[in-house]
Amino acid sequence: MYQSSLWPSVPGVNIITELDPQGFYTIPQSQIFVFPFSLVFPYDQVKISAGHTSFYSNQQGTIRAWISNQPNGRSITGDFNANLDNVNLPGDGFKWIFHLLKNQPYDAEDIDLTQWIYPDTDYFMCFKNLENKNNGLYYNIVYQHR
Repeated sequence: MYQSSLWPSVPGVNIITELDPQGFYTIPQSQIFVFPFSLVFPYDQVKISAGHTSFYSNQQGTIRAWISNQPNGRSITGDFNANLDNVNLPGDGFKWIFHLLKNQPYDAEDIDLTQWIYPDTDYFMCFKNLENKNNGLYYNIVYQHR
């Protein structure tokens, strides 16, 4: 779990710092999983892939995803991407690239959303289970540099 005196524990919000090697997570009913990350030298962009992995067809689209500068905070997605400030994850996945402001994103083939972020700043990829039963999530993060 992510420990910081700046972010007190909030019931229902689980901050994940130890990633599953396979990338699969079970989110308990009505809970939020938060994955902290930061873009530090030598990296200049980060690619995040996530998808809804529930086997129940009636659960499709019941995990909401967004990036914030606080655990379970408001979306930081800019005006250009405002219609994607949060996304209900599809089963075939969704991909983000977060890059430094001074750079254009690269390796952006099949990317659904690109957004600039500040270096050396904590960000949080948030996922909320909208169901009142357990749900499934795939999450993968890859740091990149030119």
